[in-house]
Amino acid sequence: MSSISILGDTSGSVLLQAPAISGSTTLTLPAKSGTALTTQTTGTVIQTVFASTTTGNTVNSTSLVASNLVGTITPQYSNSKILIMYGIGMTATNTTNSFNIRNQIYRSISGGSAGFIGTLCNMYSLDARNAGTIYGQQYFQCCQNYLDSPATTSAISYTVYGSVTSQAGSAVSGDFLGFNGIGTMVLQEIAQ
Repeated sequence: MSSISILGDTSGSVLLQAPAISGSTTLTLPAKSGTALTTQTTGTVIQTVFASTTTGNTVNSTSLVASNLVGTITPQYSNSKILIMYGIGMTATNTTNSFNIRNQIYRSISGGSAGFIGTLCNMYSLDARNAGTIYGQQYFQCCQNYLDSPATTSAISYTVYGSVTSQAGSAVSGDFLGFNGIGTMVLQEIAQ
C-alpha cells in the first residue's frame, strides 16, 4: 500500500494512504481554499436552488392547472432527499357561493411526465366576512413544505399546480399571482 506523508508547519504530519483495492481511485482537490469533505454527513445540505416567478396565469378548472412556479435541481447522490419549500399567491372570484383553493407539487424527472407528490393543500373560504352572504375576490398565500425521496441523479423539476372550485364542485374564476405577486420555491438536496 502506497502512502504520502505531509509534514505539518510546526509539528506532526498528515498521512495520505491509498486503499488496498485493485483499480484506480481519483481524489480531486477543489480549486479554492477550504476543507475537503469526502463523505456525506446525514442531514448536510449539499446544494440549494432558488426559483421565482412574477408571471401569473388563469386557473378556472376543476382539475389542477400548472403554475409558472417551477424549480429544477439535479441531485449529486441517488439516496439524497429533496426538501421543497414554496409560497405562491392565488386569487379566486366567486359571486354565487363559497369555494376551495387547492394546490399541490408535481414532480417530473428528466423531462418525463409529471406526477403529484406530497399532500394536497386545500383552503376553504366561505366568503370575505365568513358569513355566507357576501362573495367576491379573495387572495390567499399558499405555502407548503415537502421532503421528497426521488432516488435519482437526473434533473428533477418541481411545479406547483392549483385549482379553484365552488362548494358545488364547479370551476371558479381564479389565478396564480393575482395582485402582481411573486411565487418562490427553494429546493435543498439533503444528504442521507
